[in-house]
Amino acid sequence: MQINITGRHFEVTEPIREHLSKKLEKLNKYFNWIIEAHAILSIEKSRHKAEISLLAKKAKFFAKEESGDMYTSIDILLDKVEARLRKHKSKLKEHNQQALRGLEVETEL
Repeated sequence: MQINITGRHFEVTEPIREHLSKKLEKLNKYFNWIIEAHAILSIEKSRHKAEISLLAKKAKFFAKEESGDMYTSIDILLDKVEARLRKHKSKLKEHNQQALRGLEVETEL
C-alpha cells in the first residue's frame, strides 16, 4: 500500500507519520488489495482535522474527523474507516453467498 501524508498549516512530525502508518497497515487485515491511502492532516486554531481517502481495487473510501488533538483525530478517523471496511467486506461476502445459493438452486432443477 502506498501511503501519502500531507500536512496543511503545520509540519507533519515523524511520530505522527509513524502513528498513522502503523494504524493504516492494520487495515490490510480487512482488504489486502488497498492500493493507495492519502491522508490530509490540518490544524485550524484549536481544531485538529484528519481526512483520509483509500483507493482499493474496486472501491473508494473517504472519511474525515475533527477533535482537539491530532492523535485522537487519527484514531477516531481510522476507527470509522475500519468500520466501513468491515461493512463493505460483509456485504461482499453476503453477495457472494447469495450468488452461490442461486447457482445451487439452478443446478437442482
